[in-house]
Amino acid sequence: MIGGVAFPDLSKYKIARKEATLLFSQDQELKNAEHSLLVKELARVWPEAGEWS
Repeated sequence: MIGGVAFPDLSKYKIARKEATLLFSQDQELKNAEHSLLVKELARVWPEAGEWS
């Protein structure tokens, strides 16, 4: 707890960030067919493409 605010275990966040960084380094524009579901989900969550691209 820092300043009265509890922080969850950040290990999963760190793993997810590492994986996302690796994914974007290999396919920056998410053009690979294997990333099509991710692209659809990003578009659903952030309808304005500029928010995540």
